[in-house]
Amino acid sequence: MAKETTRREFIKMASIAASMTTIGCMSSKFVNNLAEEGKNPSDYPVVVIGSGMGGLASAVYLSKAGFPVTVIEQHNVPGGYATAFKRGDFNFDVSLHFFDLPEDIYQELGLEGKVERIPLDLKRRLIRKDNDITIPKLSPEQLITALIERYPNEKDGIRSYFEFCFAVVDELTRFGKKMETGSVFLPSMPLQYPKMWSLRNISLSDLMNKYIKDSMVIKSLNYGVCGIYGLPPSQLSGLMGAASTGIMVKSQFYYFKSRSQDLSNGLASVIKDNKGTLIYGKAVNKILTDNNRVTGVQIDDGKVYPAKIVVSNANAPDTFGKFLSDNKKAQKHMEKLAQYKPSISSFLIWLGLKGEFHGKDSEQSIYIDSGYDIETDFENYLACNAEKSPISIALYDNYYKGYSRPGTSTLTIMILSGYEPWRRFEKDYFAGNKEEYNREKMRIAQTLIKRVEEKAIPGLSSMIQVMEAATPLTNITYTKNPEGAIYGYPPNTKNAYMNRVKNFTPIDGLYLSSGWGYNPGSYYGGIMNGRDVCRLVMKDI
Repeated sequence: MAKETTRREFIKMASIAASMTTIGCMSSKFVNNLAEEGKNPSDYPVVVIGSGMGGLASAVYLSKAGFPVTVIEQHNVPGGYATAFKRGDFNFDVSLHFFDLPEDIYQELGLEGKVERIPLDLKRRLIRKDNDITIPKLSPEQLITALIERYPNEKDGIRSYFEFCFAVVDELTRFGKKMETGSVFLPSMPLQYPKMWSLRNISLSDLMNKYIKDSMVIKSLNYGVCGIYGLPPSQLSGLMGAASTGIMVKSQFYYFKSRSQDLSNGLASVIKDNKGTLIYGKAVNKILTDNNRVTGVQIDDGKVYPAKIVVSNANAPDTFGKFLSDNKKAQKHMEKLAQYKPSISSFLIWLGLKGEFHGKDSEQSIYIDSGYDIETDFENYLACNAEKSPISIALYDNYYKGYSRPGTSTLTIMILSGYEPWRRFEKDYFAGNKEEYNREKMRIAQTLIKRVEEKAIPGLSSMIQVMEAATPLTNITYTKNPEGAIYGYPPNTKNAYMNRVKNFTPIDGLYLSSGWGYNPGSYYGGIMNGRDVCRLVMKDI
């Protein structure tokens, strides 16, 4: 039985969910307070470890506030998962399919003129055992009507469920405004935010079962939400699931031209404009402290970068277990972190094709359903079962004209993947002995390609000019994330923010900005972590 959540714990949980609905510019009261107290941000040098989305966003916000910022990145380009790579004539995006970036946050980050946003209509092709349909972008009411037409027996439940999710978002928006002004009144939480309060201890599955009985309807309502967090409804926090449902249905989504690397480069450019420094090809191996306060970082060649503030965009286990291995408070904190498990990972195939392929109806994505319920799908994901897992396909050439070179096309095929099927290859893989690993990787890739060819894209195999594939072990290689996690610590019912890792830490002057912190891993989650770190820094100093 889940532990009863107190009002104080609930505020912690709700404040993060509220960040998903953030509107308006970041409050300037902290900057004003610093001036009133005679403190100058320029006296507080900052080092940011890693240039993933959370690290870049932290550096942008802090450098804009006047802090001298140095970002140290182990690779030769910024971005983490928000990067691209070239193979032959093709330029592949590592991870981005679409991105919800509210206008106010876009402006706060100073990206206007730095990167071009491409609005997407997210036309989707859904292939199931009994039908093959293309779904255009729908308004909330159009979506509800379409679902009711398909599932008339669940008419009342479908409408009531969406109305509940929209009401949750409205409450979160009101709550977020109250948090900004410091006017949240603890005793009245259940009365002021009754729908949020009702979700404090339950999963998304618990919530949906109140409205929907048909398991396939539940699956239809969760195609997008569960993919965001890498969890099935039975494990996902009800509050996070409801909020995501309400927001996604109403949001405008974008892609960044020409790839997500342009977003990362744009943020890096803003940091430089604010007199920040980015250092590439160097890895931090130690966070230095004195009397439990950070004093700087050391990189692999022994060079030390002094700092009064350190922001770690590295994973939390490495931050406390490796970079602070001789700090007693950090080791005690590691004991607490041991209760949390890394998220699921992924198996991803990038394909460069001969010929200009635009799908059946210029759809931007294809989803091949498994025919199983969503909980069984998750079990198959954990097993990296290429024969039975649902498949997601992104058709990038329908994002904007000229995505690929003339006469060619670019697409990706993806399933989520647990780490256990790959653990047996770990020792040999990192020793450079990859023969057995490569055979398994190729087997899974060919199985997925064959299924896509049979269900969605006839003749796909004959079109392939370039192919690359990545496994959870690949993700470890490039991100150092334990088990190749792509979401950091996922927001399950046991880690739904009342006990979740925070962006502040037991080490004075040390903050977390990655998906292993307050907001779960995603492009938007990283940006909101960076925003929160800036607020915490200005409050703490």
